[in-house]
Amino acid sequence: MTTKNAGVSKGVVTQVTQLDSVAARYNIEFVHQSQTKLFCHNVSAGADNSSPVHSNFSQWCNRRDTLGFLERLSKSPRDMKEGTCMTHPCPSFTLIGGYGNGTLHPLSLDRDLFDDIMKAFKFPDRVKEVICSVHGVFSRFVEYDRGAPRSLLFLFSTPKSPVREIVCAMRIDSELASVTCLLLDARLDDLRHTVGVINSSTAGLAWRDPVGFLAILLKESGSSSEMQRKCLDNDILNAEIRTKSTQWRHNANKSPNDFYEATSKLNLCHNNLVFVGRAADSDIDNWRFLRRMADDENLRPWLRGFTDEGEWVGVLDSIDFETEHAVSRRAQIGCLKERIEVQISLISNLIAHQETSQTNLIAILALIFAPASLIAGIFSAGIFTTNDRSWIVYVASTVPITVLTVVAGVGFLKQKELTRQWWELVVSRRDSPREVVPEAPASWSQA
Repeated sequence: MTTKNAGVSKGVVTQVTQLDSVAARYNIEFVHQSQTKLFCHNVSAGADNSSPVHSNFSQWCNRRDTLGFLERLSKSPRDMKEGTCMTHPCPSFTLIGGYGNGTLHPLSLDRDLFDDIMKAFKFPDRVKEVICSVHGVFSRFVEYDRGAPRSLLFLFSTPKSPVREIVCAMRIDSELASVTCLLLDARLDDLRHTVGVINSSTAGLAWRDPVGFLAILLKESGSSSEMQRKCLDNDILNAEIRTKSTQWRHNANKSPNDFYEATSKLNLCHNNLVFVGRAADSDIDNWRFLRRMADDENLRPWLRGFTDEGEWVGVLDSIDFETEHAVSRRAQIGCLKERIEVQISLISNLIAHQETSQTNLIAILALIFAPASLIAGIFSAGIFTTNDRSWIVYVASTVPITVLTVVAGVGFLKQKELTRQWWELVVSRRDSPREVVPEAPASWSQA
């Protein structure tokens, strides 16, 4: 008995150690159990395409309600096998949505509930790796059971900040005709918006077609990078207004106060464009990957879901349109980088011109005060005998010398400008192609 208890204790310690190592490996932040807030949704449709989508459960849940939702979900597959839908399984879509990114913002559920969802949906630990990753990923895995393909797993995540952070894990079970999905969005408002867009899809297409659901997520991710691009475009436009390199004056009151502030904002824009450009590249790759999967004959039975030919063609056309839109957005981001480089170079030249002007002003002031200082130094050296009337001699000698010095300095500057212009003229004539005079015909010389 003692040995048995010792073995059990040793097993418990080993299990706790393994859980701690897994938690330390992935390092996902969760909220307390009392702060759990998830969106649980389950819809079903008839066996034919014309049947409407029926919502079985759809509400925001706390921890207790979510556990009840998972319990009902675990019974539904057995009921379906034992019930009336044996020949034509009723298609269903189950979604659990949360918010947060697991790093700076904890996920809106506790760790134990997260593990329960992973077990109920039979998701691998690779999902945790995707949540912790700062890089975007979009991949699929065909899962086999007894040598035959059983389900198709999708893992999708966007690159981290400053763009919108979305993580999605989806499994398509061909035997049960069911789709289970775990969706994590950056903020609560973003999750509400995404769910609203999915619910408003035509005839519930997103619930009947996994490709349509994934297309909505990709579009939401692209709209986030587009919003960031517009903000950066406005900052660059404000800098262009400051440097007077554009005729647009709509945001003149928001332009930087000086060139140094403009340079700081442009450098910040350049850093953000690196991330936005990476997100745009990821959007293009994701749309193309989704299109390749849709064209794969082996995956089409899973991906098409319960859609007719017209709906499927419409989904493919939408993918092509969004792909071209993402390519265009990436090209615009490249133009923003070029505009930033132009503005930084222009501002650097303007700052150098201002410093040169200030140097010239200091030189002019030195020309004015240098003669007076020199003569004052001579008078104070005691070389000459001075009295109360010596200031007349000082003024009489200082004014003419100062005027002559200023005139000589101005003349030197004008002569320097004329020399520069003359040299540019010589260089331009030297570099210009010489006119080739054609030779006279031989008949003219004979004449």
